[in-house]
Amino acid sequence: MSIDVLLEIIRNRRSVRDFSGEDVTAAEVRALVEAAGQAPSNSNRQAWRFLAVESRDVRARLRQAVVARMGELERSLTSPEERAGLEAYGRYLTFFADAPVLIVVLCKRSPAFLESLLRRAGVPAAEGSLPAEGLSAAMAVKNLLLAAHAMGLGACCVTGPLIAAGEFREILRVPSAYLFAALVPVGRPAGPTLAPPRKPVDEILEVIP
Repeated sequence: MSIDVLLEIIRNRRSVRDFSGEDVTAAEVRALVEAAGQAPSNSNRQAWRFLAVESRDVRARLRQAVVARMGELERSLTSPEERAGLEAYGRYLTFFADAPVLIVVLCKRSPAFLESLLRRAGVPAAEGSLPAEGLSAAMAVKNLLLAAHAMGLGACCVTGPLIAAGEFREILRVPSAYLFAALVPVGRPAGPTLAPPRKPVDEILEVIP
């Protein structure tokens, strides 16, 4: 594959949040996870796991958990602006349940020795806030998103619904050794998705000679 072909896939990928009713096949799900599993990872630990939630009932239970958590959060807000912001953002927390397949991305907790080394090295908390396994999972998600686009599927990486991670853990029976990294709803796009503007390379690149 030439770099031009790869860049074309990257440039044309879109975050899809509206899906048609057409199913995603088991073979397509396996291909997506195979692509995800080819991502680089911390010390090649491949400390990720992927749950493909096909059950409409289970997805509905996950959505109900998010809605309940949103209600608790809304009751704790005192500012009208905050309430309006939460209401406007609400759909982005629940649309995942409308996708034919929801891929839940998990990652193992970072090794204790690594966390200890960061503390001993005096790395500020903000600098060490993204565990190596979390970054590995993020790279796996990017592979998955690119593969979905190349296969004619639509997908979107979301983390907002994880406000209900505790409830998700119970519903999906996720072992305590794993953390939730992201959710990736997958389906066939209901229609075209407009491209958001991107900053030019000159604006985001600084060359240090």
